[in-house]
Amino acid sequence: MSTWLRTSYAQCKMRHARDGYEEDLLPLASFLRVFADQHGDCVETGVRLTTEGGNMASPDRIDNDRGYVEGN
Repeated sequence: MSTWLRTSYAQCKMRHARDGYEEDLLPLASFLRVFADQHGDCVETGVRLTTEGGNMASPDRIDNDRGYVEGN
């Protein structure tokens, strides 16, 4: 697993805990599956994402009132 993915997951985990979401955090295996399923492209725009600079990949949520959970 790349350093970027480890860092990104750790940041999601910190925000999830800090914001006190009730649902359990998305498991690491699911986080990695979502990233792999996207093949490096933004789901919304189709733009190629990178792990540095310009089009930096970032986990998003459908509903910001829920944390980084399965299905969101």
